[in-house]
Amino acid sequence: MNNEINLSAEEMYEDVKKHGDKLNDIDQIVDWELFRPILS
Repeated sequence: MNNEINLSAEEMYEDVKKHGDKLNDIDQIVDWELFRPILS
């Protein structure tokens, strides 16, 4: 089971590397702290 999880994580990481990490790009632009009061 652990090997299946590791393999799945590796496949997802390869997909992110291939397509780029769009969440990381957005993180550089958005001030997420502005949403904290809404989500609290």
